[in-house]
Amino acid sequence: MTNIVSFEDFENEHQIEAHQIGLPRVVLEGETDVKLFKTFWFTHLLEKMQFVEPSDVIRGTGCTAVGLAVEYSVNNEGIPAIGIVDRDTLFRERRWSVLFSIDEQEFINQSHAADLVVASLWEVEAYLLEAEFVFDWVRGNNRPEQECNNALAWAIEECEGLLQAAAFFAASHQVGQARAPGYFSNLRHDRIAADCEAILTGSQDHCNTTAEEVKSLVDAIFAAAPVDPASRLKYLLRYVDTKRLLVRLEKRLSLANKSYWHIANLMLRLAKRPTELEGYLTRFAGRVAA
Repeated sequence: MTNIVSFEDFENEHQIEAHQIGLPRVVLEGETDVKLFKTFWFTHLLEKMQFVEPSDVIRGTGCTAVGLAVEYSVNNEGIPAIGIVDRDTLFRERRWSVLFSIDEQEFINQSHAADLVVASLWEVEAYLLEAEFVFDWVRGNNRPEQECNNALAWAIEECEGLLQAAAFFAASHQVGQARAPGYFSNLRHDRIAADCEAILTGSQDHCNTTAEEVKSLVDAIFAAAPVDPASRLKYLLRYVDTKRLLVRLEKRLSLANKSYWHIANLMLRLAKRPTELEGYLTRFAGRVAA
């Protein structure tokens, strides 16, 4: 296919550069995603594909623009592309049964398309929170050794507390009420459920209908949760808002804001990459090469 586009069709120099490179594209939601993929995790793939935001391809940003950028790249520019979006896309779309599914294959069947996949964890930062790195993350903030040793258990407690709030956040979103990442940040993890219940009491019927649906799904999640701490953390990160979790962990463990980038550097040094995300890229590279 002839790849001819006028410079007038581009909004900025990044779009021009991405078009001129011509490598297959992996379209990601935003700057953080691109930075992690390009700089820390998949540097060994930079000769085979480029990691871009939607705005590098079209006039659009965020998760809703990822699919449009993939479509434009393939159909208008003749450049192969796939999109990867975070699991929280399903929260925005109010697809509760898929978002809180415990059947991994069913989740894939219901959320993936040929050129657009939904990652299994809530947000890209969740892929940094591997159990094996939590101790070093906290130690890198010069915290006492006992706190470093307790960090994994505390991270799980915070995940469980936030999961208890899932019905409340879903019901709020259903009626168009946004809740900031710091919402409940001053509340102990074991008090969140009671406060959510109190707030939901007397809410509108359709708000409570959503809450009841999600509560049922959350009960099933807890019932199926692994006991092993490392496995339990990874499992819970599918269902817990990562930004809310990081706010709470930073406060509970007295960590510097966005110090989780320490983990990204550690992963780079150890050549450790999220196997799930690498699988998507490997299959895409194979498909392009075929």
